[in-house]
Parts: sequence; C-alpha cells; structure tokens
Amino acid sequence: CVLRDYDTSLEADTGERRLSRPDLQPETVAIHGHFPAIRYTDMPARRRITFLRDPVRRTISHFFFWQTEPRHGNALHDRLLDERLGLLEFAKLPAIRRFYSGTVFGGCDMRSFDLVGIVEDLERDWPRFQRLTGIHAQLPHLNRNRYPGYAEIADRVMSDQALPRELHRILAEDIEFYARYL
Repeated sequence: CVLRDYDTSLEADTGERRLSRPDLQPETVAIHGHFPAIRYTDMPARRRITFLRDPVRRTISHFFFWQTEPRHGNALHDRLLDERLGLLEFAKLPAIRRFYSGTVFGGCDMRSFDLVGIVEDLERDWPRFQRLTGIHAQLPHLNRNRYPGYAEIADRVMSDQALPRELHRILAEDIEFYARYL
C-alpha cells in the first residue's frame, strides 16, 4: 500500500498543521507526494528518498501550473489568482522563495535521506533508486505542465536575460540548497 500525501495546502502550512499526517495503515510500504518532510521524521523508515528540481524551473512551472488549477483551499494559490501576481511577485512569497529550504525540508536533517536525486539527472539517479527500493521499473513519465504552450513560455522566460537573473537572486537560498546535491 502506498500512501499518497499531496497536501494541497503545503505552501500555507504553519505550526501544528505541518506535523499532522494521515493515518498510516500497517500495510503501508511507502509515502509518496508533496508534503513537509518533517511530518514523517519521527517515523522509522527503511529508505528516505526525494528528488529535487532546479529551483528556478520549479518555480516557473509551479506558477504556470497554478494558473490552470481550480481553487482548492490553499490561501497562497487563492492569493496568486485574486491578486493576479506576476512570476516575480509569486517567487518572492516566502513559502515559494524558500520552497525547498523552508517549506518542504525546513527543520529536516537531509543527511537522513538515502537518496537526494535530481530531476534533471533522473537517468543518473534512477539506478540508485532501484537498488535502494528494489523497484525495477522503467524511468517514469514526468508530469507535464498543463498550461497552454507551457514549454515555449518556459523557454522564453529562461532565454530572457533579466528575468532568470532576478529569479536567481530571489531564490538564492533554494539554489544553494539544491546545489549541494548536484
């Protein structure tokens, strides 16, 4: 049994809510999703595995993905939609600016992970994932952003000289965090 923990309020979580977790059934063998890692740090685990994505590209994808998502009770998502935030304004929100270093992995000892893989190097990291988990499967199909024309828009954003430079400045803490695992 795989527990799927896709916390739709992840970016807005604070305090006790970050620690509350779904009930685990005895037959649960894995927890998969997007959630604050600290939520499960007190649990015994056979393996702790995560995959990171380049913070600039992750933020761009997150921004456009949320443009296609209906409201789901996340105050940050609602704010993006209500205030029609631009990409840089979105990136400056504390929960987004420190998405890895604070929101997802804040308070967590990354040395407790058996594998911190990199999405951009999935082919490199997949054999190690297979050895650690005993799962022998083809590389997974990566999620594709549903925003219309997303790939072309993301390429334009990255080819602009000023915008990526400003995103690097805003996301400096997460870029440093990510760079430790390249």
